[in-house]
Amino acid sequence: MEEHLFSDFEPVTRRQWINRMIQDLKGLPYEKLIWESPEGIPIEPAYTRENTGASSETDSLPGEFPYLRGYRSGRPWIIGQDITVSQSKEANRQAQKALKGGAEALGFIYPDHPEPCIGMDGLLDNIDLSTVPVFFENNLHPYLLFTGLKKALSASGVPYDKFRGAISFDPLGFLTVHGDYPSTEKDTFQWGKEVMEESGTLFPHLHTLAVHADIFNHAGATAAQEIGYALAVGNEYLSFYTENGTPVDEITKNLLFLFAVSGNFFMEVAKFRAFRMLWPAIVKGWKPNHPDSLITHIHATTTLRNKTLYDPYVNILRATTESMSAILGGADSLTVRPHDSMLRAYNETSAHLARNIQLILKYESRFDTVTDPMAGAYYIESMTRQLADKAWDIFRSVEKEGGYRKALGKGSIQDSLATSLNRHLKNIATRKEILVGTNHYPNPEENITAEKKMDHLNMSWSPATKRVRPVDIRRLSEEMESLRLTTELSQKNPVVYLFGFGTSSIRSARENFVINLVGCAGFSFAENAPGISPEQHVDRINRLKPDFVFLCGDDEKYPEMTAKLKKELIYEPVLGVAGYPENIAKELKEQGIRYFLHNQVNVPALLKDLQKAVNLI
Repeated sequence: MEEHLFSDFEPVTRRQWINRMIQDLKGLPYEKLIWESPEGIPIEPAYTRENTGASSETDSLPGEFPYLRGYRSGRPWIIGQDITVSQSKEANRQAQKALKGGAEALGFIYPDHPEPCIGMDGLLDNIDLSTVPVFFENNLHPYLLFTGLKKALSASGVPYDKFRGAISFDPLGFLTVHGDYPSTEKDTFQWGKEVMEESGTLFPHLHTLAVHADIFNHAGATAAQEIGYALAVGNEYLSFYTENGTPVDEITKNLLFLFAVSGNFFMEVAKFRAFRMLWPAIVKGWKPNHPDSLITHIHATTTLRNKTLYDPYVNILRATTESMSAILGGADSLTVRPHDSMLRAYNETSAHLARNIQLILKYESRFDTVTDPMAGAYYIESMTRQLADKAWDIFRSVEKEGGYRKALGKGSIQDSLATSLNRHLKNIATRKEILVGTNHYPNPEENITAEKKMDHLNMSWSPATKRVRPVDIRRLSEEMESLRLTTELSQKNPVVYLFGFGTSSIRSARENFVINLVGCAGFSFAENAPGISPEQHVDRINRLKPDFVFLCGDDEKYPEMTAKLKKELIYEPVLGVAGYPENIAKELKEQGIRYFLHNQVNVPALLKDLQKAVNLI
């Protein structure tokens, strides 16, 4: 087919494409267009067949080892919805509402708490357990949940072998987040063994053991780290349970992997493809007897780390692109978090919007009609291969330390994740990474004080002792949000005045810059009056008495305008300028300019200083 279509055209080599780009760049080196991703992968502006190499994986078909193309062809993903269980009958009501609204699977999340589990009385009423997959999440009472599930199935008359779902027990995930096991290590792992053995052949489609790779994502991991550490945890389970007498085929049947999907669109697509290619390579080393042991279930959830309290409707857009990445990458099931889940408890409208993202992608955009639609895209194929190599190196480094538990005990995993997290936080602070509505383009009219809910992971309990150092889990926007909440709670409402003058284009650009920067602290702005004279500005300032006055205009005029303000104002506001005119910075400081607002500033540090200047903190 390819030869027939393109035989009349001269083949174009990668070198020819590069030469053309250099020509368009008027001689600038091609390397100027290459940037490095957080995973350490060089991202080029153009890719050709030569970038994909002669890898045999790219020629495989869906359902063929190493499953780069997917575990099977023509199978759409499952639309899931999570429900937090605080009261069984209320959770059941939400579940039935979700199913009527288009959800195809349910996830019941039980808080990790040492008190007796809430149980399942009434939880599964009027739910067709033969057709609706149900996933249970709890790390303290897996056997209690398993017993409740068997009771519910018996009451409904559904055979065990017809049920699909999971009891997502993850002792290593609990250890990673909380720093210790809920019981002794031996007893905690034994809980998993008991459920695994009892489910046996009775539940051929029940997963009782989970790997929460989303933990690493929420701790700042790169895509390569997320895959590498997920592989290490999965391999640790294979090692532990086989040593304790459980056949490898039984372990893999019970395993599923849960990933968070972030906003780096193409990298996230490659993440799912790379993981799906690497996991069977690990399982193969354990010599399973059944070919299905190489296949696992991959569940995706839209990430928490880039979600914001402020401007929460932006979270809908973020969740949409994340959902597309998970689907195009081949996730078996997907849950979209409601956009305002960190602000308030369950809300019907928010849950409805979250479901509709997937419904539109499946039934209107028809994302379910093609298996591995990214196949053959040179960029994606190249990135998948490079990402798999990076992740494999991370997995091998963990194994060299003696496996996941030993590496976690040494702190090397925590240190690696902290490095990645701190890189993100630094980029957020300097606005190299943008969170719209939080560190850029804030909505100054927004106020969330009445609904703030900072315990976004519901980590209300953890063991008193710490066997290992827990990973640092946080959303990237938390520091910025904390600053703005400080302003809201103070009820002082600091006012900023923009003293604009000079060239209109420079004035306008600098005024907008200050609004987008200082507005992130929740300060309000006096009504702008573009084009008025400096004298009129002074009159307005004396009348309004704002807390801050920021000069926005031509650099060379700053000393003159600053002197005018110092001479004619009847009070002393905090003064600053937009930009950083290095040649006159010393002079301006001597005149009383305290702040320089420019692109290189550390935003949280600046905003804290501004809050201190008006006694907010």
